[in-house]
Amino acid sequence: KNMFHAGYVVAKADGLLALQNGLVAALWVQLIMNGLRLGTYQLADSKGYIRDNDGNLIFFKSIVFGGLGGTIGQYFASPFFMIKTHFQSQASQSIAVGYQHQHTGTWHALKTIFNEHGIKGLFRGAGASIPRAFVGSTSQLTSFAYTKEFLTKYNVLTNYPYLKSFVASMVGGVAISTMITPFDLVLTRLYNQGVDAHGRGLL
Repeated sequence: KNMFHAGYVVAKADGLLALQNGLVAALWVQLIMNGLRLGTYQLADSKGYIRDNDGNLIFFKSIVFGGLGGTIGQYFASPFFMIKTHFQSQASQSIAVGYQHQHTGTWHALKTIFNEHGIKGLFRGAGASIPRAFVGSTSQLTSFAYTKEFLTKYNVLTNYPYLKSFVASMVGGVAISTMITPFDLVLTRLYNQGVDAHGRGLL
C-alpha cells in the first residue's frame, strides 16, 4: 500500500534482514559508479575544463562532464546493479513479484551468469542504464555545484563549510531523485526480466 506497509510485509514474510537484500552488490555499485563518476567530474574541475577564467561554472560543460562520468561509472557498475536488482526482487513465494532469480550470493550470481551467458550476460541492460546515468549524474552534480556557488556568492553559511556542502548535497539529492525515477523504473524491469536459452531478455 505504501513504503512502510511494504517494509512491514517484507520483514514479516522474509525476516528483518531481508530489507538489506542486495547490500553487498549495492556497495560494489557505489564503489565503482561513484568512484568513476565523481572522479571524472573532479578531474575535469581541477583541470579547469568546466569553469571560465573567473572560476565560474560553465553550465553546458558541467552537464557534459557530469554526464560523461556518470555514464562511465554506471556502465562498469552494471553487472553489480543487475545482481542487486535480482536480490531485491527475490522473495518468498507468498509475496514474490516479477521474475525470481535464485542467487545465493553476489559472487555466486556473477559466476552463474558468466558461465551461462558470458560477459554479454553480465552487461545485459547496460545500454539502458546510459540515459539513466547521464540524466542522474548531470542533475545531481550540476545542482550541487551551482547551489554551493550560489551560497558562496551571497555569503550564506560562509563560516559553516560543512553545512554549506550538506545543503548543496540535499538539493542535489532532490534533483537526482526527481529526474532519475522514471529511468530507474524502466531499468529495474529490464534488469529483473527472465532470459531465454540464448541469454536474451524476454521483454
